[in-house]
Amino acid sequence: MQGTLFNLEPIPKPQKEKSKQLRTIWSYSKIGALNSCPRKFYYKYFGNKKTKAKNEVDKERLQFLEGFTNKYLITGSIVHEIIAKYLKDFQNSESKNIDFYVQTGLKKLSESIKLSENIRQGLGGNPNFWVKIIKEIYYQSISTKEFKQICENKIASDIKGFFLTPEFEYLRNGGTQKEALVEKKVNIPILDGFKAEGRIDLAFQSDAKFYIIDWKASISDYEETSLQLLGYAIWAINEYKLESNEIILQKAFLKDGKIETLESTKEHLFRAKMRIIQDSEKISQMEIYGTEGIIEAFEAKPSKSCVLCPFQEICEAKKLYYDGD
Repeated sequence: MQGTLFNLEPIPKPQKEKSKQLRTIWSYSKIGALNSCPRKFYYKYFGNKKTKAKNEVDKERLQFLEGFTNKYLITGSIVHEIIAKYLKDFQNSESKNIDFYVQTGLKKLSESIKLSENIRQGLGGNPNFWVKIIKEIYYQSISTKEFKQICENKIASDIKGFFLTPEFEYLRNGGTQKEALVEKKVNIPILDGFKAEGRIDLAFQSDAKFYIIDWKASISDYEETSLQLLGYAIWAINEYKLESNEIILQKAFLKDGKIETLESTKEHLFRAKMRIIQDSEKISQMEIYGTEGIIEAFEAKPSKSCVLCPFQEICEAKKLYYDGD
């Protein structure tokens, strides 16, 4: 496909040189955004920020769009939240039956749907960490009834999968231990000048092994999620003085009840650490341009995933994708 979003004039250089004290925050979502579409990376981490890219003409609209979610993100986040709620409730002797957790998840979906409809109709509303504006509802790309049915089925199926899948029994047992870590935010020690962060879905000790679990709401996956789990292993080794052979890294796929165990030898962990350092350097180089709002440095990569991007409204990438098909 031919085409570019900007002319052939040189990209302006940043006024400030890279600071030696710059600490780049790495996460799999951040590097994933940069690798999949640099323009989306700019919009999400610079264009909509008050203290960065101060010359961005679309800042106010970007701040509004940044809070958008879509059917994949909202179902996944609700399922993760409900699983975490159950495990924490059990640890506090407050757990309920399966139906309670399914209905709680469906209620959260309804709240976001209602907010999205109200904002679309100009009735106002306040999005927050849990209640988001749903892209498909706001733009009416699908009927509310159809959207709700699809997402309700997905949420109910995944929550029931967590509770009822026999292969997950040891995960449920491990997660309900008082000492288990649920939705634990961690800072991964990598190297001076680089900071990596993440949030562990579940971690627990069992049979002299330290399990780190990542819940997956679909059969599709990204390489960076494996890298993320290896990063969590680096954190656990540093935090608990463990050996690499004492750690079990697993992805639990809620849709089909399968569990994938990752290799976490010293060689795997070393390669993961080097990859995170390289990614962090890549991010830090782009931060120089992003902070100054030099949008030309961030290429738009048109693809079929543009339809899910919250910034689609003001980005030309989707148009280029369809023009080039």
